[in-house]
Order: sequence, then C-alpha cells, then structure tokens
Amino acid sequence: MSKILSFVRQLCLIYKTRRLVLRSKRHDFLPFGFKYTFTVGSYTTSLSLCGKDIRSYLVTRHRQDHKIVHFFNGASLVNANAIIDIGANYGEFSTIAAKYFPVTFAVEANPLVLPYLRAALNENTSKDSFSKVVPAACVSPSWQGSHTNLYVNLSYSGGNCVEDVASGILSDPDFPLSQTSLAEVPAYDIISLTEEALTLLGSKSLSPNIAYKFDVEGYELELIMPLIKSIRGLNVNNFHMMFEYNFKSFSRSESVKELLAFAMESGFKIGLIPGSPDGSTAAISLKTFEEITKSLTHAKNCEFTITCIS
Repeated sequence: MSKILSFVRQLCLIYKTRRLVLRSKRHDFLPFGFKYTFTVGSYTTSLSLCGKDIRSYLVTRHRQDHKIVHFFNGASLVNANAIIDIGANYGEFSTIAAKYFPVTFAVEANPLVLPYLRAALNENTSKDSFSKVVPAACVSPSWQGSHTNLYVNLSYSGGNCVEDVASGILSDPDFPLSQTSLAEVPAYDIISLTEEALTLLGSKSLSPNIAYKFDVEGYELELIMPLIKSIRGLNVNNFHMMFEYNFKSFSRSESVKELLAFAMESGFKIGLIPGSPDGSTAAISLKTFEEITKSLTHAKNCEFTITCIS
C-alpha cells in the first residue's frame, strides 16, 4: 500500500512540476521571476525563481525542510537578533529570517541569482526588520584582495566554486570547471561581515546574538574556524551556526574533527542535525569527541551545529 501511495505522490509531483514549468516560461527574463510560496513548520515565505530552475527546485526543495526547522529553532534558542545567511541562493533561509528576525544579511555571489534574491527579500522583509543582500563571496580573514573568481554552475543555480586569485586554490578541488562560467565577484571576509552586523545591532539597541547558516561548497572550514576563534573577542553574546559538510572524500575529515574539538574545548555545544528525509543520518546530540569521530566515520553528508549561550 505504501508503495502505491508513494507512486501516486510522484505522479502528482511530476504533473505539478510540468504545469509550473510551462507557466513559468514567460518569467524567464523578468527581474521578479516566478513566485513560489511554501510553508515549513510555522514559517511561510515566498521565493522568486528563474524559470530554468523551477523543475529541479520543486523536486528537491523538500530536502531542505529539516534544515530550515533546525536552524531557526537554534536561532530562537539563542535569541538571535541577526541572521547571516552565507550562500543564500534564492533565499529559502533569508526570506524567513527577514520576516521573523530584526536583521538579515543574505550573502550571495552568483550574479545570475541576485535579482531574484533581492526581489524575494524585498517582498518578505517585515516593516520592523532590516534586510540586506551582500553581493559577494564570503571569505576567510586571511584572503588577499578585494575580489575573487567565482565558477558559476551552468546546470542549476547552486553548487558554485570560489577561487583564491592569489593562490589559485579552489574551495572545491573536485569541482567540474568545464561545466561553469567564470565571473569576478567582490570578496567580503567573515569577520568584517560579523562586525557590520554587530554595529547595526548596536544602533538598534539589540543584544549581539547572531545565527549563521553556511552553504559554501567546501569552504566552510576556512570561514568557521577563524570565526569561532575570534567570536568572543568580537563581543558576540550568543550564537548559533549551521553548516553542511559532504564527505565524498575523507581527506578533510581530520580538519572537521579539529574544528569540532576546538569548539567543544571552547565550551560550545555541538550538534548533528538529522540528515536526508529517508533517515540515512540519525538524529543525535554529540557530547563527546568519540561520538563525533564515530559519526564522521560512517557519514557521507552531515549537517553540524555549533551553539553558544552565555
């Protein structure tokens, strides 16, 4: 019976997707794109999508639901007043943040997505909130230069790759460059971004509590490690971070363990979010480094959280 129901759902999804793709063609070259509204938990928001992405987006969008719920539960837990969405794409997280939180920074480097992100953020920002699109690649404090190269994925809007112009190092060494288009984009380091958010919170007399979402295709460690080493010196009270790491190659798993171990030694709480909807990753709280090691040994794709409540 369950197989029959699953088959029927797939047929309905295919029909709905085809209908939306046909309806969306007239929006392909319009700055506001195709409006798509969805609800996750208690949050409802709308996005502006480019026509070519609608089919793949509707098929895969539900895979983000558990991440959205866990992220905003964590943001509420630390009483976040600012949400910094790094790798915002069409704004699944940013548009929700702009509705329900005082300050939102949506950081996105892909020039093809930016008009749609701006349109969605403008529509969803509540009258008492401040939101801002940061059209840049978020980089580490040691980054050299004000710009960087972005290899834009031509297949769909996500999955881009950043190159450090000075060193030539790619954020994802296995990225298929032949399927991309090269664009030069501004670079904005994670510490300066945090300082800007803190200045804005101070001007509004809001507590310096920040929630970060990282989705930067293999560049997470370079951003998060210097951030958590500096975050207490930046006078951030409470914070919540969520990042996904794909262990398609285990060459960097030791770096992830080092990051999580440092966070634990600093007194921060570590979590592992449930993985894909099929239940392939268990929902657990990581309390010891041994549990972290065991989890990384058997997981290919993990969503981690680092949380601090003063």
